[in-house]
Amino acid sequence: MESLEKNNTEKNISLQEIIEKMKSIAESNCDDTNKEATSLKKLFYYTLNNCRFNQTADENNSEDFNAMEEEFKGLFNKYQEKRKAFLEAKQKKENENLEKRKSIIKKIEAFVENPETIHEHFNDFKALQQEWKEAGDVPATDKNDIFKKYNSINEQYYDLLKMNIELREYDFKKNLEIKTELCEKAEALDKEENVINAFNSLQALHEQWTQTGPVAKELREELWTRFKEASSVINKKHNAYFEEKKQKEQEALKAKEEICKKAEAIEYSDIASPAEWDKVVDAVKEIQQEWKNAGYTPAKISESLYERYRSACNKIFEARNTYFGKINEERKANKKLKMEIIRKVKELKDSSNGKEAKQEITKLQEEWKKIGPVPTRDNQTMWKEFTAACDEFFTKRKEAYEMHVKEEQENLQKKLAIIEQIKNFKPLDSAKSSADAIKKLISEFNAIGRVPYDEKDKIYKAFHKAVDNIFDTLKIDDNNRPVDVAKLRRTAEKLRNDIKTAENNILFLAPANSKKQSPLLDEMNKNIEKMKKELQKILKTIESNEKKA
Repeated sequence: MESLEKNNTEKNISLQEIIEKMKSIAESNCDDTNKEATSLKKLFYYTLNNCRFNQTADENNSEDFNAMEEEFKGLFNKYQEKRKAFLEAKQKKENENLEKRKSIIKKIEAFVENPETIHEHFNDFKALQQEWKEAGDVPATDKNDIFKKYNSINEQYYDLLKMNIELREYDFKKNLEIKTELCEKAEALDKEENVINAFNSLQALHEQWTQTGPVAKELREELWTRFKEASSVINKKHNAYFEEKKQKEQEALKAKEEICKKAEAIEYSDIASPAEWDKVVDAVKEIQQEWKNAGYTPAKISESLYERYRSACNKIFEARNTYFGKINEERKANKKLKMEIIRKVKELKDSSNGKEAKQEITKLQEEWKKIGPVPTRDNQTMWKEFTAACDEFFTKRKEAYEMHVKEEQENLQKKLAIIEQIKNFKPLDSAKSSADAIKKLISEFNAIGRVPYDEKDKIYKAFHKAVDNIFDTLKIDDNNRPVDVAKLRRTAEKLRNDIKTAENNILFLAPANSKKQSPLLDEMNKNIEKMKKELQKILKTIESNEKKA
């Protein structure tokens, strides 16, 4: 399990990869997969729980995780069924092998019981030895006993065998070579860094030792002592390894109990902002990392401790998901409001009434600022769309304004040119011809469009001064001079304002429900009537000149 979880950390193995490994095991012969399958099961639920806890606020993969869990359970059950059948078949086979080996021992015992004819059965004896080697595994509970009996009866047979001592010595020599090599291999395992691998290799060497026949009697004790001492070194390391592992598990247990307390102590009931939730989530992530780094705990209490840890984390993430669920709803509502603003700006950006459109777009920009955030995935897109529509409107407005300024400057130059023509005007043959020529220039001047606002009064005064001067020079009376309609309009507007002001003053000065009239109010009423008559006169003049034009 430790190596698998380590691989998971280093290679980031996914749930699907674990399922594929389990599928491979379930479809195999299940002959030596019990530890791997059990480790895969622990790794699967370890990884599954981590995936579930690390979900983001808007993720919802629980159905996929449940489906993967069901698939894994099905594969594991299939494996267990095959494993059960395999173990039953193995048990049956081992029992058969045990009976076969007992039969071989009985046959050799029959040879030993007749020492006078033992040499006659040497070939049968070698055949039985070959049968013994090929007989296969027996139940672990009977293994030591059956092999002791076999080795004992073999030694008795060789001790009794007189006629073929050379062959016996040859077997002893070959067995000595094999067992010496086994001793060397056992001694070399002391250099193996992986204690588990060394221990497993030692078990394989012991299996070969039991399968190998005896050596010369005087060498047996010495050779076995050498092999046993080499085995003792590895066994001590193996025991020390598991003692250290047990101690680390106890330390990890204490550490994880403290981690559970820390997770349970996190306060999150009064959180009211995403930033505060981010701090809490960061704290939980630190706790999760501490949990991963704490190491492995004893299997008997690991599950209940993990359930406590997971429950504390789950409560925090559930509260966070509830909070952000509300935030998401608010952001969706904000998105609708901002989409409506974008629609309005796009309608206004091509408006012919630039002034009103500017006021409305400025107002919409202020509304945009007041609206809260939208979903993160839409924020940049909507902002670009909104600013692009506003920029397009203001760019067009700027271009129109620049064109307007250019046009006003051109108009200014045109009007200045006409003023210069009037100033430099040379009298014609008759006063009427001169007056008509001047009137034509005046008409041209009036036909020219607007000039810059800060030049308007200046150019107007210069124009009228030049016109008055030329008419004075030409001695043209007022009746023959053209009427300045623009000036009359301004005068009329001023009279309207003065009349309105005077009428407001009368309302303010007159006592409520008073039947007496004061001299001041009489005078003010007379002035109002006078101004109204003057206004009517000016309006008629303007109307008359407009009809002539």
